Amino acid sequence: MDYFKQPVVERRDNDDVTVWRLVGDWTRDLPLDVRRAAADALKGEATRLVLDLGDVSFLDSWGEETVCAALQRVREGGGVVAWRRDAARPSEYAGMARALERRQLHIPGFTDLAAAIAAVKQP
Repeated sequence: MDYFKQPVVERRDNDDVTVWRLVGDWTRDLPLDVRRAAADALKGEATRLVLDLGDVSFLDSWGEETVCAALQRVREGGGVVAWRRDAARPSEYAGMARALERRQLHIPGFTDLAAAIAAVKQP
């Protein structure tokens, strides 16, 4: 486990928008109990959600699907969602965009957190 950075979900409220900031490695190579805990952390309630992936150091297909499932749950519950990525590493998020497309989720991605928050505040 020393090789991987522990996946963490930090939750904070920004006016009427909830921001889930993901940190660390989101990979299937983590121990099963760590993956389960990370996935469970993304099961909270939110009606306006921004998923901030800017500080994720590694995101493989397991991480992408885990994140997409969380976004889909919020959206299916009537919520409005967006996600943020690091502008300096665009190629690392191509898989995330494909995972959203596979699920037919048209969820906007932003490089600026303020823009993502503003987008989910729109009626």
